[in-house]
This record gives sequence, structure tokens and C-alpha cells, in this order.
Amino acid sequence: MNRLPRQNRQRLEAWRQEMKNHLYTPVGTVEFAGFVTFERLTPESAASMPMRPFPVGTKWGKCWEYAWFKADFKLPQGCQGRRVVLLPGLGGEQLIYVDGVARGSNDKGRDYVTLRREAKAGETVSVLVESYAGHGARLEEMPPCPPERPAIPSVPENQCTVKASTLAVWNEDAYQLWLDVEVLCDLLKQLDDKSLRYQKVARALMDFTYTADFELPIEERHKSFRRAREVLKPALECHNGSTAPTMWLLGQSHIDLAWLWPEEETWHKVGRTYANQLALMEEYPEYKFLLCEPKLLDMLRTQHPELWQRVKAAYQRGQIDPEGAFYIECDTNLPSGESLIRQLVRGKRWFREHFGVDSQVAYQPDTFGYSGVLPQILSKLNIPYFATQKLLRADPECERFPYQNFIWEGIDGSTVQALSFFKNNAQVTPSQFAQRWNNDRTQQENIDTLLYNFGFGDGGGGATRDMVENIRRMGDLEGIPRARYGGLREFFEETARQAEGNRWVGELYLAWHRGTWTTQVETKQLIANVERLLHDAEALVALMPASERKTYMPTIEKAWDVLMFCQFHDVAGGVGIKRVHQEAEAALYAQVRALEELMARLPGTVTAIPGHTAKTAITETEDGFLMENSILRVTVDKHGAITQIVDKRNGLPLMAPGQKMNDWRLYENVEVVYDGWEMSRDWKKRRLDTDLHARCESRVAQEGERYLAVTYAFGGSTVEMSLWLRGDRVEVESDVDWHERRKLLKVHFESGVLCEDALHEIQFGHVKRPCHASHPFAADRYESCSNRWTALCEENRGFAILTDGIRGVSTDRGEIALSLLRAPLVPDDTADRGFQSFRYAIMPFATGFKDAGVVKAGMAFAEPWRMDAGFRVDSDAIILETIKPADDQSDDVILRLYESLRTHATGVLHLPFEAKVYESSMDESETGALIGQGREVRLTMKPFEIRTLRVVR
Repeated sequence: MNRLPRQNRQRLEAWRQEMKNHLYTPVGTVEFAGFVTFERLTPESAASMPMRPFPVGTKWGKCWEYAWFKADFKLPQGCQGRRVVLLPGLGGEQLIYVDGVARGSNDKGRDYVTLRREAKAGETVSVLVESYAGHGARLEEMPPCPPERPAIPSVPENQCTVKASTLAVWNEDAYQLWLDVEVLCDLLKQLDDKSLRYQKVARALMDFTYTADFELPIEERHKSFRRAREVLKPALECHNGSTAPTMWLLGQSHIDLAWLWPEEETWHKVGRTYANQLALMEEYPEYKFLLCEPKLLDMLRTQHPELWQRVKAAYQRGQIDPEGAFYIECDTNLPSGESLIRQLVRGKRWFREHFGVDSQVAYQPDTFGYSGVLPQILSKLNIPYFATQKLLRADPECERFPYQNFIWEGIDGSTVQALSFFKNNAQVTPSQFAQRWNNDRTQQENIDTLLYNFGFGDGGGGATRDMVENIRRMGDLEGIPRARYGGLREFFEETARQAEGNRWVGELYLAWHRGTWTTQVETKQLIANVERLLHDAEALVALMPASERKTYMPTIEKAWDVLMFCQFHDVAGGVGIKRVHQEAEAALYAQVRALEELMARLPGTVTAIPGHTAKTAITETEDGFLMENSILRVTVDKHGAITQIVDKRNGLPLMAPGQKMNDWRLYENVEVVYDGWEMSRDWKKRRLDTDLHARCESRVAQEGERYLAVTYAFGGSTVEMSLWLRGDRVEVESDVDWHERRKLLKVHFESGVLCEDALHEIQFGHVKRPCHASHPFAADRYESCSNRWTALCEENRGFAILTDGIRGVSTDRGEIALSLLRAPLVPDDTADRGFQSFRYAIMPFATGFKDAGVVKAGMAFAEPWRMDAGFRVDSDAIILETIKPADDQSDDVILRLYESLRTHATGVLHLPFEAKVYESSMDESETGALIGQGREVRLTMKPFEIRTLRVVR
């Protein structure tokens, strides 16, 4: 539009702005009575509560507070036959019931609700409104913030002030004309101003200004609006040629289960969202909506049964697309492999139970990267498709992901058809369509269709009437891509050829939000603890007959419910507000106690994983200490930093002169954008010259065995550290009382090992990642996520860092650095502060990686005590990961095994009783061939293969 002559541009802009003043005509105001509460109420119970008047000017809305408002009124004469709307001025985010039916909300992109599409004068209308006042600012960004300035403003005593609630007649002619004008004005921005199409659209828009006359009386004015629509009609009826691309449309509302709001508010958000979307579906039969993330739908089903029944009716009409196999949109790097399987199994079962469909798409729009094990898990659960929008939204300075449609190959060679689309919370305008095709698309060849999910998301809400109306105008509008509605699975089926020749091997690393592997360490450690306890509890319960399991399974199922919720990507990733993490940690602690109590009642044996028996001598030297046994000789300075490790198995020093291991360093960590999420690529340049050891004491101590005890303080924080030489490794246990602000604490391990790649454990295997920055792909991976170990290897030697719950790690040639703690200010200004504990170990080896035993050492270090259920595999490579009761409530036992060294492997499975062993599908729905019987079964496995076996007594 800026290319129009000045006078034309100014005139057109004035007409556009004036159009907004004619969308509705007020016919009165509505006065509400109400009450405030912190309880979650049904509309029936709320409507029966005593209420007081809430006149204009009334202030309300404490932190976390809800209010219910009610009004009954008659429609005036001027409403006859017209669309009537209410513009509530009550404040907050609102769910609005009209005559007992949830009809919409007042939130992002919505400021009115339709009371009647064709009203009858004198008719009584009953309106009930539930409104959430809020909980203060919802922050993601934070510039430099001096300590005397509160990072998060305090919540006002009253967050809302009641304003007038307007009853109005909707002027449909004006609304439809306004939409026509907005679409064509936005289209004009995309057109070549020398093209004939541009000239015709510009002429039509100017003719609109000559036709729509705002200064006429109302009746004549509306007639001019109808004439103006006829003027614009030819410009809107021009269609594309035969080679225009297509936008595949699907309404959506991505709702974060807990993020900048607590779980309690999500129960309300889901009601508001589906009230909006169902109102749209009931008015626009062509509108199609993606129904995903079953946990949210369980909330809807239990809290909003009326909406749930309307969802089922919309599905029968073909307007609901139930898809997206994950039960919860969980993080896929931090949870265990077994957790990923359970999330998908539960999600698929949910869709089958409630809609009779077999979910085929793993829909993960917003998670912080995708594990390389997922293609195998998806393939073995009959999920052939994967979709995300996150990859194309990575840091702009990083190498862009090259494909929209591609074949994703996992670490074992399994493949799924994958889609990387751009942005799920999209608007529907010509400029957005053009932007998506011309600028956001990375795949340039063999592509003609893009997925276009639209609607307000994150906090919910979904599509608006404006968006759906725009689609009616933009279905085939000359100058922008075509548009059509379609389901998610149907999209994959129709665009399969677009993936041909595009193959991505390995993990889908997200070059963004790298701090999420470290932030809120207590939440992360509790998640891992519950996973471990569930592992052991299920193993022992599996040994019982089904009749006895019933006593214990409710506790196990409850723990899985809580664990799955806490694996939601913003919770596990550590980027929720303070209340989110307080509630998550309280729920996880409760499950820890419940599982420990359950296991105390179970028959079983707690077995310590065998360790080395080499005796350790510790002597004090002039510069520090010498720790020595028959395997390692370790020198340590007075601050607890290791200055040399000599491996007696090959006689070689692990470190070059001047290098250090267990070297704690502090970095400034002010991340202006996404403070809780980010760790910038220049983190090394931000090292602080703070002397962490200015107040340091070290000594030889003994508690059964001798160890080094080191204590030091810096800033407002203190560290108590113990170093143990145990067999072939140095183990470090640290208690940190952390009171820093926007700092990053790392521990570095420098070595003379020469390598180009580091090995990092992931679920059911490991991956190689570059440990240099010689090209963009490698440089972007300056921080990544490891599960229980990271290793640097030469052909016949190397070392691994074993960890217990520490996930963020960086590597640089012969150096590994673990990220221990951060201290962001938003969204939680108390994140990570307080008492934290860490365990890690340095494990040198004098062989190649496959013979070093790193995988099993990492398991033993992270889980030094395991319940002995009597099942065992004799193999260096094959790991028995899971022992669980069969889901079908039979006496059968389910085993999950995987090959861990990326090689073809054989082994013997030992059983605690006589049994037949069958292959099983991963979801246990199908039993395959008999592979052995008795108490020993021979196994052969492919590299990184996951197998599920059914043991039948």
C-alpha cells in the first residue's frame, strides 16, 4: 500500500480505520452480579452461589483469583432478526456461557461473543461468565536487571476493573466489507506494483472508497456497504493459474499444560479454547480443527462434559481431526526411553478408545529437539509420520534445517516420514501466505504444498471468526498460494513424494533454547528419580501373579500419571513459572515417597551394582594430594581440581601439562531474550574472574573409605565437595548452596585425548556429535543433552564423564564441560537457588570404546542400587532396560531390551523361572513368534535395536 500515491494511500487508510467503527451498533448495556473464588467450580454450582452487584468501576482480581458473573436480560426491539453480540467489560480471561451453553471466550483475538445469530426481540438471555484475573506479568525476556530492581513486578491487589458490558447488534454488511478490504489491502503488499493484478486491485480499493459512504444515515450507509462489496467482488474472484502452491489448512490451538500459568489455569484454558472452536465449527461447516494431546482432552472430558459431547458431535460431522500420538507433548531428550514409549502407547490407546482411530502422526510442535531414537520407537508403534514446527524457528544465526518434507532415519536405521513446518500459531492473511512460501520455506525443489496450522496458541484460544472468513476469500485468490482444509494424516499421504530424496540421519538437534537441559535442576533430578523407582517397582510387581499385582498397580499407575505430566516440555525443560515448578516438585516428591513405601512392602532384594575392589591410598603433598590405587594415579590440587591422571593399564597420562579436570568455573549468564531457556554461543567469553577458591579448605577424610573433602565459598554460595578414587574412576559428590543471579556454573574436564567427535548417551543408544567448531553444523552444537555419560575416545584410550541427573554438556576437542547450575530471572526468579546436589565421575579407559564398559558403568553409577528381579542378560552389548507386568492383566511379564554398542550382538537371557518367551509388539497388542523356552534364551540383536519380549509362565 505504501506504493500508492500519497493522497490515495491516505484516503484508503482513513476508510479502513473508519470501517472498524461500524462493525456493531450498541443497543444497551448489561449489568452483572457475581462473586470471587479460588476454587474450580462447575457452571451449575457457580450459578447457584450468592452474588453481589459488580457495577462499573468495581475492582477485583487478586493473584490466582477467579470470578463468576451472571446476568439475565431481554433483547430490545432493535435486535429482531439480527445477530446480537455481547462485549463484556468484566476484565480477565473469560469463558462465556449463553443459556447454559459455553459459546466462547473473551481473550486473545476475541472481544465479543455471539448471543444469537438471528435474535427475537423480547427474548430472555441468560449469560454466565467465568473470568480469571491472572497472576501478574508473564515474562520471557529480561534485559540487564540490577539486584535492587525486582525482576518480576509484584501482582497488584486488584488486577481487574469492571467496565461497561455492551449489548450490540452486529452489522454483518460492514463486517463482511471490512474483511474484503483487509484481505485486498494485505494482498496489495505482496504484488508487483508494475503488474496488471496490482493495478486492478488498487483500482478496486479506491473505488471502494468512492462507494462506501460513512456520512449517510444508517440505512443508506449500509446500502453503500453492500454496493462497495459488489465493487470489490471481481478482485476477490480472480483465481490463480495452474502452478500455484497450496497451503494445507488445519485449525489448531497449542495449549501448554503448564508454563507461564499453572496446571489449574490450564483446566480453564481448555474450556475457553474449545468453546471458541466449537462455536466456529457450528457456524462454518467447512472449518476443520486438529484435536491433539490427550491429556488436555481428558481435562475437557472431565471438567467440561457438555463441550466434550459437542466435540464428539463435531467429529461425526468430519470437522475434528483427532491426531497426534503423544499423550503429552513431552520433552524427548530428557525422559528415559521407557518414558517415551509409555507416552506414545498411552496416547495411541486414548485415541483408539475415544475416537476409534489409530493415531499415525507423532505431533510435537513445540519441544526442544528430538531424540535420534524416536524413529525406531515410532516405527515399532505403527506411527509412520512425525511433525514439528520447532526446527525452522531456531536461532537465525545458526544453519537452517534444509527440509520441509523428509525421511528421518534414527540411530538404528529405522525411518519415518517427517515434516518440519513453520509456525503453528499462524494468522491467516495474504502476507502470511506469501511469507510462508517465499521466505520461510527452506526446501526449494520437489515441493508444492505446505502445512499451515493456524489459530492462537501456547495459551490456547485457537482460530477466530476473522481467520475462517479470510480463508473463504483466500481459497484461490490470484497472487498468493491456494488454500484448502485437510487432516494431518491426509497431508502426509498426499505429500509423500515431497519427502523423496530428502534424508536426515540421526537426532533432530534444536539450535535454540540450549539452557533447558540445565535450568530447574531439582525438577529434572526428581523426574529421573521417579523413573528409577518405577523401573524397580514394576520389575518386582511383574514377578507376582496377576491376582496379587492389583494391590500395587494403582500406586504405579498414579506415579506414571504424575511423571508423564512433569515430562511436559516446559516443565521438564525448566521454563515454567515458580508455581509450576513448586507444584511439579511437590507432586514428584509425593510419588517418590509412595513408591518407596510400596517397595518396602514388596518381596525382593536390593542389590548393589558390583564395583572395583582396588584399595586406595591418599597422601598429602606440597601442592595438594595424591590419590592412588592399582589402576589410577591421580594428583589433585588444594582446591579439588585434578591436575593429572595416569592410567597404569597403559602407563599414559590422560592430561597434557597445565590442564585440569574437575575445574569449576563461573560465567555471566544474562540472556536478554528467553532468559530461562537460553545459553548463548558466546558463553565462553563471559567467564568471570571470580576466585571460586578464595575461601577454600581441603583435607583427607574417612567414612569407611578415605576421600578428599573440599569446601569453598564464593559470592553468596558455598560448595562442599568429596572426591573418591574408586577402582577405575574418580567419583565426585558435591552439595551446593547456590545463591547467584544470572550465572552459569560449569565443571570442566580437560584432557590430551585427540578426537573429532564425542559420544553422548541418549535413550536406547548413543550418538556422535562434533567436539569442534570448524563448520556451522558443528559450531551450532556448542551445548547438547547427554543422558548418563559423555565420552571422548582415541582408538585405544579415552575417558568418559558419568553423571547422575546432569544433562547439559559441551565438548571442545579433548575437553568435556558439564553445566551444573543456572540462575535465570524469568519466568521464575528463584530458579535453581538453594541447596542442590550433584554426582559425576571421571572414568579413563585404556581400550577402544566398545571394550571399555562405559554403557554399563554409566548405568551402575546413575543407579548404584537396583532391585534384583532375577532376570539377567549375559552380553557386553545387550541391556535389559525394563521388566514390567503385561498391560493385559495376565500373569505375563514384558521385557524391553536394546543393543547398546552399535553392533550386531548375541547374548543369553536368563529367567528366574521356567517360561516361554515370545516376540511382542512394543505396545503389547500382538504376540509374535516363540523365540525360546526354559530358563535360558539365546538372543541376537542388530545395532541399537529395541526388542520387546513377552514371558509366559
